[in-house]
Amino acid sequence: MRHYRRRLPLASAVAVCSSRAGLEPLAHEISSFLDPRTHRWTLECACEHGFVQLLRQLVLDATATAPPLLRVHEFRRAIVAAVRVAADTSERDGVELLECLRAYCPTGCATAALSEAVARGSARVAQWLVTNFPTVERSPELVATAASGGHLEVLQWLWRSSQYDEQIFVGALKLAAGRGHLGSVTWLLESGAVCLPCLDRDQHDALWNAVGGGHLHVFAYLHDARGFTFGDYGEFMLPIDQAARAGSLALVSQLYERGYTHCSKSALFAAVKSGGTELVRWLLAHAPAALVNDELCLLAADCGDLALVQLLYAVHPTPFNVGAMVSAAGRGQLALLEWLFPIVRASTSQRSDGFGYTVAIYLASLNGHVAVVQWLYRTLRDFASAPRYYEHHAVSNAAGSGHEELARWLHAQWGAEPRPPYDLALVAASGRLRLVQWLAESSCVAPVLFAYDVVAANGHLATLQYLYALDPSGVSAATVDAAAKHNRLDVVQWLVAHTGEEGQHALDQAAKHNHLRIVRWLHANTGLACSTDAMDAAASLEMVEWLHEHRSEGCTTAAMDRAAKRGDFDTVLFLYDNRREGCTARGVVDAYVHGFPEIAAWLCEAYPALLESEEVRNVLSSASAAARLREVMNQCSESFEAPSKRRAKRHRTE
Repeated sequence: MRHYRRRLPLASAVAVCSSRAGLEPLAHEISSFLDPRTHRWTLECACEHGFVQLLRQLVLDATATAPPLLRVHEFRRAIVAAVRVAADTSERDGVELLECLRAYCPTGCATAALSEAVARGSARVAQWLVTNFPTVERSPELVATAASGGHLEVLQWLWRSSQYDEQIFVGALKLAAGRGHLGSVTWLLESGAVCLPCLDRDQHDALWNAVGGGHLHVFAYLHDARGFTFGDYGEFMLPIDQAARAGSLALVSQLYERGYTHCSKSALFAAVKSGGTELVRWLLAHAPAALVNDELCLLAADCGDLALVQLLYAVHPTPFNVGAMVSAAGRGQLALLEWLFPIVRASTSQRSDGFGYTVAIYLASLNGHVAVVQWLYRTLRDFASAPRYYEHHAVSNAAGSGHEELARWLHAQWGAEPRPPYDLALVAASGRLRLVQWLAESSCVAPVLFAYDVVAANGHLATLQYLYALDPSGVSAATVDAAAKHNRLDVVQWLVAHTGEEGQHALDQAAKHNHLRIVRWLHANTGLACSTDAMDAAASLEMVEWLHEHRSEGCTTAAMDRAAKRGDFDTVLFLYDNRREGCTARGVVDAYVHGFPEIAAWLCEAYPALLESEEVRNVLSSASAAARLREVMNQCSESFEAPSKRRAKRHRTE
């Protein structure tokens, strides 16, 4: 029996159980009725759903049929999913999944699973993994993960394991301080995990991180209760600057009271970016006025906070330019526009900048700010002798963004003056048929031939039909290809039936993006050819199987290479069993580099000649790579089944 992945059945029943209160336990009962022999389930997927009975059946079937390296590969992925469930469910349910996987692959790699358990704060699951997989790697990153997540119980368990030196926990202290986990910070200092007194640099880093995270309670504990102090690192690391970056006025004022009184202009810039008007007001009252400059005022205007702009302008009058008005118009900030206008108008250098004003109208219309557009028209049309190019495109922008009322209003403002054609393509791409019809009927429009492909790709069939009636020449083979690529079956069917176009690369594109419905329909209803690219780039085992059984184009070595690169072991096995193209050194290298050492090892066993490739030798030349592959091979609980025997067995059974 060949071992390939199995597909989910009864998804709707599970969905009902998941969405109705009180029915959740039925999802697990349903799993006992699922037949793994007729559907493409995976161990990983069964674990994700918490289906213990189904997992047991899958393990029972796979134990007799799966190559050892496939079992190692599936175990490594499935146990991470099982840990996610185990960490969030009762002890019994979680352990059943884990026990089942341990029986399937007792020597499997549980390093990633341990990292997941620590990240989820489950000391119970982490202890189970270490107990049942004694060779699991316990890297220093586990301590950092527990500290960053505030998982005190896990942090305590890691400390009791006595596998890490003190400096690892000093790093944990800094991380916990930066994340605001006061409980972890307190325990690290009071338990002896971090010996006191800390080095000056470590004290500074812990305080710096706490302030940078805006955690006043952690800062107060470290500074006041533990006597931590900042180091003197000059103007580049001022505590008040760091607190301002966190946007915390409370921290800024507390630092000031404790004698940290110096700040730089970066504090004001950070406060302006965070929109803290009160923080800016406090800094202006306590910092030198010379820190305020044109750049800071322009930043405040760009952030769109009128109160901040007025506050800074009172300290440092800035000659704002039209650019500030353009930014405000694009964001729809009418109050700021009205305040800026007299200042901009007073600048003689800005009086003739009609181009900037029309850009403001353009951006405001694109974002649908009706009140801003109307104010700009009333206020600026007589003030600036502006070119009308952007003003004209504002109609297309407003319509393309769905702002019909604004588009019609802008259209009416043009008057009897001759206007350039509207950009119908922009509106058509959004699929807004009524606006497309209005623009086409009320004015001249620019050619939209290139828009047909975008409309088809977006699935706007009614709009495509209207455009085709206006100008049939816009439809091409590329239009069908675009619809197939984006899984628009109804569009593909209409194009084939009414335009005579069948596409050029539609089958290849649909296969590459795993749209099997499109592939089947094109195969059954057109004479369209495909290329080896279809199977080479096929995105799933199901697609590869279908193409192998129904098409004659075949594939190249790229099919197995790409399957190996994306970690699709099942497709690698299918291609090995049913095709003769094989793979190249690229498949081994990509599988290893992308984190699938089991597939890399299997390919080297299946195709020994690849080990002679310079490309493979370069990747496996490092001691760590060679050790990783040896570790993978050692995890196999059975001897490797020779490829020649595997292939011969297939021929005898067929």
